[in-house]
Amino acid sequence: MLLLLLIGVALLAARVAAGSATLAPPFLSSQPCIAVMAMIPAAAGLTGLAYVRARRAPHAVARTKK
Repeated sequence: MLLLLLIGVALLAARVAAGSATLAPPFLSSQPCIAVMAMIPAAAGLTGLAYVRARRAPHAVARTKK
């Protein structure tokens, strides 16, 4: 039942999106380009991944000579 509801919502959303999405670059159109819209979560994911990797990387400790 839940799966059918999700499929129905996805189909309705696809119909609405099909009428409003463009492939025009943002500087040529007042509507956002779907490629740019897709880059926003991708950039956020890559930023988060870089943050996690930086936190896990071993930090170099400088030794002092005596």
